[in-house]
Amino acid sequence: MPRPGRAVGGRGVPDVSGDADPDSGYRIVTGGQTGLIGGTSAVAPLWAGIVAGLNAGRSTPIGAIQAALYGSPDTATT
Repeated sequence: MPRPGRAVGGRGVPDVSGDADPDSGYRIVTGGQTGLIGGTSAVAPLWAGIVAGLNAGRSTPIGAIQAALYGSPDTATT
């Protein structure tokens, strides 16, 4: 993300990623049939699961993890 006040390109908000390729994505079983899925619809549940797993090992929920992942806007670099 660009620093505040700088007129440069970049994303307006940070994001995370995962394997969204439908040819190498996630093995699923539905109705007894095995298949692979991908795309952003697969990555969002992946991150939800990661955070749920982290929360399971804690006495209090993590909460908003953006600051831990990305730092404050004052420390952002281009």
